[in-house]
Amino acid sequence: MKYIATLDIWSPQIQEAIVSGQIKLQRGQWLRCGSTGKRCRFVGITGGGTVHVIHWQGSSSETNRVFMSHIEFLRLTELHKAFRKESREGKTTATWQEYQAISH
Repeated sequence: MKYIATLDIWSPQIQEAIVSGQIKLQRGQWLRCGSTGKRCRFVGITGGGTVHVIHWQGSSSETNRVFMSHIEFLRLTELHKAFRKESREGKTTATWQEYQAISH
């Protein structure tokens, strides 16, 4: 999947197209709030249908750091969900720390 041109996330039509899946975005896709100003980076759609982005943090490096920390948080959340499911089903006896280590 390729990245697309920067979109205006404040556009109701764009928001609806993203949430409905008509427009498919990759994590990291550049978006913009309005037609001018700094760009933000797409993280995903929350369970409630909210578009999750990381806004400009004062510098490119800080914006990227915050973006990457959100991505890592999502990765760990999904991994922990899988761990809980496997634990309930008796598919693993590993501790959370062990499960993390073997899942990298």
